[in-house]
Amino acid sequence: MELKEFIAKLKKYHFMFFLIVASTVGIVVLFLLLQPVRYTTVLSLHVGRVHNETQAEEYHYDDFYRLQADERFADTLVRWLASPSIVADIYSGIGRSVVMPAEYELPKIFSAKRLSSQYIEVRYTTATEKIAQDLATSLEKVLNERTANLNIDESKKNITWFRVVVEKPITYPYHIPWTRVLLGALAVGIVFGLWGVGIRTHFES
Repeated sequence: MELKEFIAKLKKYHFMFFLIVASTVGIVVLFLLLQPVRYTTVLSLHVGRVHNETQAEEYHYDDFYRLQADERFADTLVRWLASPSIVADIYSGIGRSVVMPAEYELPKIFSAKRLSSQYIEVRYTTATEKIAQDLATSLEKVLNERTANLNIDESKKNITWFRVVVEKPITYPYHIPWTRVLLGALAVGIVFGLWGVGIRTHFES
């Protein structure tokens, strides 16, 4: 079918086209409005050091290598928060009844990003503010336990160990990005509308 013919058919079935577009947008909006209230939490993580009191005087970290080590450890923390086993441990550490996400969802629970050598921003969404707080507490415990497991050579008294410092979480109701949602729904509706007109035209011929 040539473009001119399709445009003519689109004009002929314009009511069906706009009905499909409007229905698609309406279904998306209704679906989002019926969703339960959710909460977004922003958590700040800092890479710190536990200084050994018996640190040898002849050994010192050069500032450059220290920052490089902090940066690598921060990257490790980001990868840990994408590990299903570690995320599962964080949920298990809440210590009360909570729905464990499916295994395929675990790597997506925490969105972690290293913003500097020693600073990581973590975002996650929960059903209640209480769960958000419990997850933050459990996250700090699990990450520091994993970090402690890295300190296996206690004979080296001149080593400065890592530790994870977690700030108080900031939790607020999740805001739906309506502009992006409506534009996306409109684009999908237009595609569906064109398909509908094309199918109608096909059976008409």
